[in-house]
Amino acid sequence: MQVKWLIPFFWLSAGVAVLLLGPRRMLTRPMLWTGAAIVVLSMLPSLVWQANHGWPQLGMGSIVAGEQAFAAGRVLFVPLAIALAGVLGVPLLCYGLWRLMRAEHLRDYRFLALTTVLLFAVFLVLNGREYYVAGIFAGVMAVGAVELTRRGLRVPGKTVLAVLTAVSIGSALYVLPWQPADSVEPVRDRAELATKLSVNGQFGWRELAASTARAYRGLAPRDRENAVLLAESYWQASALDRYGTRFGLPPVYSPSRGFGYFGAPPAAARPVLAVGDRVVFEPICANLEPAGKADARLGLPGATKDVPIWRCTGLRAPWSVLWPKLRHL
Repeated sequence: MQVKWLIPFFWLSAGVAVLLLGPRRMLTRPMLWTGAAIVVLSMLPSLVWQANHGWPQLGMGSIVAGEQAFAAGRVLFVPLAIALAGVLGVPLLCYGLWRLMRAEHLRDYRFLALTTVLLFAVFLVLNGREYYVAGIFAGVMAVGAVELTRRGLRVPGKTVLAVLTAVSIGSALYVLPWQPADSVEPVRDRAELATKLSVNGQFGWRELAASTARAYRGLAPRDRENAVLLAESYWQASALDRYGTRFGLPPVYSPSRGFGYFGAPPAAARPVLAVGDRVVFEPICANLEPAGKADARLGLPGATKDVPIWRCTGLRAPWSVLWPKLRHL
């Protein structure tokens, strides 16, 4: 609850499932409500901050829904979400759901099946991301595994299970970042980001910082005294902040998503090195001059690959006026 407000959807779904299917005695346990009270108390500072800043956490819900709608999220939501269970996990998940609904000795755990269905329905309607529902999978997959063990398997079933286990282990090993950079294929365009982000996303961030450092060293000594960095996205800002000390970079700011709430540059900050698309910085800078370019063979287009760096001079208004207008989710 201090990071993402997704867990209440599970609480509500599980609560409804327990009320409908039981065991309702779960809802009368004192420790359950003691835990709930602790969560509420720990959240009070966060709730006060959210209220004072226009509830950005809730605003992200509409942003995510828009991104999912653009990516045809509703059409592929169910198959993509189930696929997250993995090669071995998918049959365990499906078998666990089936046994929960049919086995009498699992009656006290039947609410897990309905909770899973309700979570799928909720995030499908809200156009959430596929992995939002995956947190419930472990419990249902455990039911499937225990039931397979309890009921026993004949030789053909054991063979299939062994093959699925081997393939599952192999696929897990394959996606680990063991591959040398030379063997990884670059991302050719933004359309490939969805399939290559998990691997290629590890590359390019140091190169982004190094290229920005070269542009910073190219400023006149007098200009470097008050210079700050302005990044188009919170991804870039995070990388520049992470590697900034190593490369001798000044403080970094970005109006993008949560990074924008860390604050605006100080009033005396100028000139600014702007990292990203020129269009983003034109409302800020009266003058934009090319100062460099960040690139990386395995970088992400627009984030660490083919990213222009600009020298920004002549702010169009004070930072205190610009920042509230620039900050966006």
